[in-house]
Amino acid sequence: MAEIINIVLIHGWACDESVWQETKNYLEQKCRLYTINLPLMKNIHSYRDAVIELIEQKGLTRVVLVGWSMGSLVAI
Repeated sequence: MAEIINIVLIHGWACDESVWQETKNYLEQKCRLYTINLPLMKNIHSYRDAVIELIEQKGLTRVVLVGWSMGSLVAI
């Protein structure tokens, strides 16, 4: 049996998780998807911490991070 892939989708600057809707529609039957609305923060480290908190709250151990625009900086 194939392992379920956990993917966290991270939006870009001045956006929210809705930018991922078409991607979610396509991928939701193939993997387990998570999105996050990043709060207004002071620096990139605050965004990173928000993503780590989501991963820990969901109990995820193997995760693929996918970011768009600023979200890609958070993912790195």
